[in-house]
Amino acid sequence: MQTKLAELFYSIFRWLQHRKAMFYLALPLIFVLLAYWTSRIRFEENITKLIPADESAAEVNRVLEAVTFTDHLVIHITAAPGSDETGLRAYADTFAQAISRSAGPLIEAMQVRLNDEQLIELVDLVSRNLPLFLDETDYRHIDRLLVPDSLRAIVAVAYETVTSPQHMLASQLARQDPLGLVAAALRKFQRLQSGGQFILRDGYLVTPDGQHLLAFITPVAGTGETAANTPLVDTLDRIIQQLNIRFQDVAQADYFGAAAVAVANARQIKRDIVITLSIAMIALIALFIYFYRQVTVPLIIFFPAVFGSLLGMAVLYALKGTVSAISIGIGSVLLGLTLDYSLHILSHYRGTGDVRQLLASTTKPLLMCAVFTAVDFLSLLFLQSDVLSDLGIFASISVLGAAVFALIFIPQVYSPTRKVTLRQSTFVDAIARYDFSRNRWLNLLALVLIVVSLFTSRWVSFNDDLATLNYQPAALKAAEQRLDTLTDYGAKSIYLVAYGESYDEAAERNTALYRRLESLEKQEQIHGFQSTGGVALSNIRQQEKLEQWHRFWSDGKRERLIQHLRIEGQAVGFRDNAFQPFFDLLEQPYATLKPDDRTWLDESLFRELVGNRNGLVTMTTVVKTSHDRAIALIDSLMADQAGVLAIDRKHLQERLLGRLEADFNNLFLISSVAVFVVIFLFFGSLELTLITNLPIFFGWMVTLGLMGIAGVQFNAFNIIITTLIFGLGVDYSIFVTKGLIEEYTYGSWDLPAY
Repeated sequence: MQTKLAELFYSIFRWLQHRKAMFYLALPLIFVLLAYWTSRIRFEENITKLIPADESAAEVNRVLEAVTFTDHLVIHITAAPGSDETGLRAYADTFAQAISRSAGPLIEAMQVRLNDEQLIELVDLVSRNLPLFLDETDYRHIDRLLVPDSLRAIVAVAYETVTSPQHMLASQLARQDPLGLVAAALRKFQRLQSGGQFILRDGYLVTPDGQHLLAFITPVAGTGETAANTPLVDTLDRIIQQLNIRFQDVAQADYFGAAAVAVANARQIKRDIVITLSIAMIALIALFIYFYRQVTVPLIIFFPAVFGSLLGMAVLYALKGTVSAISIGIGSVLLGLTLDYSLHILSHYRGTGDVRQLLASTTKPLLMCAVFTAVDFLSLLFLQSDVLSDLGIFASISVLGAAVFALIFIPQVYSPTRKVTLRQSTFVDAIARYDFSRNRWLNLLALVLIVVSLFTSRWVSFNDDLATLNYQPAALKAAEQRLDTLTDYGAKSIYLVAYGESYDEAAERNTALYRRLESLEKQEQIHGFQSTGGVALSNIRQQEKLEQWHRFWSDGKRERLIQHLRIEGQAVGFRDNAFQPFFDLLEQPYATLKPDDRTWLDESLFRELVGNRNGLVTMTTVVKTSHDRAIALIDSLMADQAGVLAIDRKHLQERLLGRLEADFNNLFLISSVAVFVVIFLFFGSLELTLITNLPIFFGWMVTLGLMGIAGVQFNAFNIIITTLIFGLGVDYSIFVTKGLIEEYTYGSWDLPAY
């Protein structure tokens, strides 16, 4: 088989030798065609697709994609020493105008001030649907007000308010709602606030002391779309910097949000990639030119790697049309593997100077290495992760394409021009000729490392906290800390998401969760919570509220109240119809919430807590609790509340990434079996298979041992790269074993080339 493979590629070499013009014409056309297909592929940046998608993880990912709560940027404006709330409002209004003018198309929604129209509309909506926002506590309070003495006192207060010229608005409210029913209903919306640290004053969200003001921006692009959010973040930086100078004696501002962190992270990653790749490329190019004594050699070496990458992405385009950008980013490490194929061919060619001999010695081991590596990567398909499936397909096609292309391309474009003795005079040649197996100190060191690693490899753990892998600038960290200080920084924030296929299903689950949290709050097991559970109701709950309203006012209770108010009103000087607006409120027919009213609530007040994407409705609740109670609380709620997902960063990551870690343990077992089988098929000898496998597994053991000694942990990214490292180890073992076989069989000293 080895002879047939070598002869096949030698025949291709001879055929192309006589058709040089066609070869050099077809080469750029192939690259242009692959580049065109690659350019049409659409990239996804959703990191949750890294998680293996079993049934539970798929449900988690679907919920996370539908949640909208964390999509906004928070602008935190702080008053300067000696300044007051007036300065905060001036800064906020100027900021709103500037950002709207400069970045309007990039902003989906902005809340700097709740306008008067919204407040009036909310009061009107509550008045039109009053029974829907009253609960049992309200009815008990109303019942206590219906006794004659209480009604007499209420009418007296109303008369005093109406006759006072300083209270025109209060006078109107006293006639429309003397018992405070609308006010009681409006208090249900206080649960929408982020906490007692902030109040709504004249439409601005400020602290009671008037020293802090919050504004919110929701970008058009999602958090993971860093390219689209970069202009918005740049504009924010520029405007806030300008306004901080302009208002330096009045107020200062900073901002924080997931989109800003993602942009900063993407920038740092790109910067690190440019620096590290630049250093690596310069070092490699210099080494290649020095070793091969030709300036064009680096270009020749990189051509197969580029071809393999383009071919891998073109195949993904043909199969899927979209690809995970994360998988391509991780797959860039393939450069080390695919460059190896070119180096193997060039090193042998440099040592022999004969194409037939070159192909005879490299074709089979190189193709077998490529086949194994492809099989190794295809095993990623067993993990049921979109990102890892893309990586498996991309990597397997890339290594196979690069290997075949290198065997065809390099003999056509590279030809050694100097004598072999002159070409083998570099320090690299000296290292390659050195017989490491005869150095007793190196052998002793290797033995010690293996023995020590048997124990220290157990120290390696898996880091399931993705936050430790993120880069966050000092300015954003400081802004986050200042913001958290105002929102109970000492407490743990847990996001509970009630979800369902319909609004009613999600609302039912959210209401049940709301009642459970109210009970926990009374028991002081949680500090507080923010929820729509008391005001975003299903149709069933609304019908129950309406029935409760009718039951309460049955047996003539409504009529007696109206009569008492008229009598007590006339006693203090009111006309008979003084409280007619309130009587109309009591007697009007009520129904479930109209679609227009529900839409207004969802878009104006519930925007950050209620989401509806991809056919899934989500209602988010934010719970504040102590750190030591967080895990127990999550476990309890997840066990008792069906259709509720707890989004606590560490808990969720442990749950999902634990699955990833377990799957990679299975992957390592599959890869190990694949290594053994492929090497056995390659050499056809159990003894050679065992000998070849020993360096692979001892090398892996020592790697784990050194990681344990250095305290290096596995994480969601480097555990994937270990697949590539494993592939490199197999390549080296196969080629070294092949070189030793050549020496044993033919007596030729070709091991340095291998």
